[in-house]
Amino acid sequence: MRMRYDRRLDASFKTTANPTGKSFDGSTGDGINMATKIGADTDGMNYIQLIPFVGGRCIDYVGGDIFVDPQGKRFVNEGGRRDAIADAVLALPGRTMWVITDDQSLKGASVEGKLKKGIVFKADTVEEMAQKMGVDPKVLQATLDRYNEFAAKKEDPDFGKTTFTQLINKPPYFFGKETQDVHFSCGGLRITPNAEVVDVNGKVIPGLYAAGETTGGIHGTNRAGGNALIGNFVFGRIAGQQAANLAK
Repeated sequence: MRMRYDRRLDASFKTTANPTGKSFDGSTGDGINMATKIGADTDGMNYIQLIPFVGGRCIDYVGGDIFVDPQGKRFVNEGGRRDAIADAVLALPGRTMWVITDDQSLKGASVEGKLKKGIVFKADTVEEMAQKMGVDPKVLQATLDRYNEFAAKKEDPDFGKTTFTQLINKPPYFFGKETQDVHFSCGGLRITPNAEVVDVNGKVIPGLYAAGETTGGIHGTNRAGGNALIGNFVFGRIAGQQAANLAK
């Protein structure tokens, strides 16, 4: 179903609910299929959210790391919207990027485990890091030098980044490769503020209500973190109230 709306997201992409691909993925669009078979309309089906932070990233805030392509060159605003970063990564060779930070950043609790598993690596010099990444050391050094100039001034004329918490210049360096998983579908069935599903002519389908990720149009093109839960609670309650009133 997702390839019907975004041809880039083929079967090689896993989901954040099943990143290894070894478990069960239950979100296959059955509710949307059932409703569209009786004429329901959809909204925003091509807005499929990816998470490009599932592997080699060591921190969970903006300003302490840099994203580079397989050649060691910066290619995106690291503080940009998640969908903008995801699209930029999808355009890279191999659809992967390297994420680099250094000793002074505040790292998450998972870093030690990632180091042991070989997901994240350490290097005492930029040259050693470049060799492990398989990129030209001169290119990587030039990338870091230019980025640190921007970080010192808190201005980024290349990609427009505005949040900087540090320079990246204190060894050891921590780095890892990042891929992407499918995380959330912003699109789904079109509903009214009363959680009523509407058909392709804009008319309410009597007795059919929807809430949560099976609906579309709630989050626009890019869901903000946490808002999926609010959408579930709000429209789930409304849908339940409407169904109960109908049953009476």
